[in-house]
Amino acid sequence: METQGIHEATTWSSSDSLEFSSPDSGSYISGTYPRESTDILLLSGSDGIENLSGLYRIEGEYEISERLSVHGETSIKFEYNGIKLFPTSEAMWTAGREWGDFTLDFWLNPTNLNDGELLFLWKGRTAYGKAQLVRARVENRRLIWDFENFFRLGSIRSLIIQLQSKPLVPGEWRHHRIRYKRDDSDPGPSGASPGLLEYLVDNIPTDSVHTTPIGTESSEVFYPKIGSSSKRPLILGSDFNGYIDEIYLSSTFDTSPIREISLNLNARK
Repeated sequence: METQGIHEATTWSSSDSLEFSSPDSGSYISGTYPRESTDILLLSGSDGIENLSGLYRIEGEYEISERLSVHGETSIKFEYNGIKLFPTSEAMWTAGREWGDFTLDFWLNPTNLNDGELLFLWKGRTAYGKAQLVRARVENRRLIWDFENFFRLGSIRSLIIQLQSKPLVPGEWRHHRIRYKRDDSDPGPSGASPGLLEYLVDNIPTDSVHTTPIGTESSEVFYPKIGSSSKRPLILGSDFNGYIDEIYLSSTFDTSPIREISLNLNARK
């Protein structure tokens, strides 16, 4: 079976606990997600996307696929214009919020990798009218992340940054992680210095830069901040061919290795 049909999502979940370990819960993975640091946690389930943090309202259309999965039995395949995530006042993407450390994790299995495919898009605007952009797009079989005026210092200074993955292969699952270290507290085994923005694929660093004017270590670090005039939602999969699962954003610089998988990575016959 290819999919379980098209779902039209208008969901808002608010569970009391993000700790679980159940082999019978669709694509759930065994583990613990501390509520105090979890902002987004989207997993595929038999009845649709499980929105476990409850900090975003989801709208849009997608399919739950039984053809490909990382853990469990299903994954998410976006339809039409993908899905939109509208933040609550407690979410990291709410207007005016300044971030500290962060880590974005997800599993991705592309189908075509055509130039211009769009996986992720957020547009914002500062109080002074400067446009902001965070975007993940396909170019030359890589996933390119653009950060335009997202990292800021003071009211008017900002950076334009680009990170790229290693070459990807259609039909193969890969784990993607983008993480940021704001200061020098608890650098962990990575030894990350303040301002490090790093892209890892399958636990292997593929690109990195420091959010400073020179792109390397400096005492002048720019920080991620959502513009106070930013009212737009996050958009996932608006023009992307492929499958995604276990989308997780936290307010930590995560140095833990990706969780072990059951190697359930191939298409079902």
